[in-house]
Amino acid sequence: MRLRPADRGVDRSDDPGAVRRRYAGGDEEEGPREYAEGNTPGCAEGERPGVRGGACPSAAAGPPLGTVGSVPDSRDRSGGSSRRATRRAGTAPPRRARGGRHAMAVDELDTRILRLLIEQPRTSVREYARILGVARGTVQARIDRLERDGVITATGPVLSPAALGHPVLAFVHVEVTQGHLDEVGDALASVPEIVEAFSITGGGDLLTRVVARDAGHLEDVIQRLIRLPGVVRTRTEIALRERVAHRMLPLVESMGRSGGPGRRQ
Repeated sequence: MRLRPADRGVDRSDDPGAVRRRYAGGDEEEGPREYAEGNTPGCAEGERPGVRGGACPSAAAGPPLGTVGSVPDSRDRSGGSSRRATRRAGTAPPRRARGGRHAMAVDELDTRILRLLIEQPRTSVREYARILGVARGTVQARIDRLERDGVITATGPVLSPAALGHPVLAFVHVEVTQGHLDEVGDALASVPEIVEAFSITGGGDLLTRVVARDAGHLEDVIQRLIRLPGVVRTRTEIALRERVAHRMLPLVESMGRSGGPGRRQ
């Protein structure tokens, strides 16, 4: 007696490449999943081919945009071995710079926005958009991206140590006992007159930027540094006059002209 499709049931086995077809009489047959009844090659499980036996629409269209799709394990029609390939819709992720941070590409509009932020920090985004002749949402989106990528790290005011009564600027090199660099580096944070500190190569192990009220106050700060555990000796250089103030705009404009990092003019 010929069995009707309704009398048959499909039971998945542990092997993902095979299905078990159970008949009413208890007989079982096994075969490849892609050629099992009701599972036409190229169709997802439970999906039916077209009326004329054509391929399933989803097989030709691929996965939806924005999702990770995969080509199911199947036998190569040319007789080759099975393989699994994955693909992702959309563009490739941006390259990472050294240190794990994304290399930030700065274009002309970014440069103009950064110039306004530096030269007119108290102006509103709406006014920036009017000056630049672009939509306010565009300017806000660019600023958000620059902040998210670490280009803009602070929005607070820039303070003057001299105006705060500390006109003396000195660079103090600190030589540290071997194996105590981290301990001394952490201890430097307890000295309020140190505004910056870096570990360096060459003479000394640490370079600190120190501000002071006068020469006597600078000596007191240096003596405090010498008393720190792990400090061997110090060497001090006093700044006479500032020749180039701290700036970033020329670098940003240079990157904007060259099209971003990694490109040369």
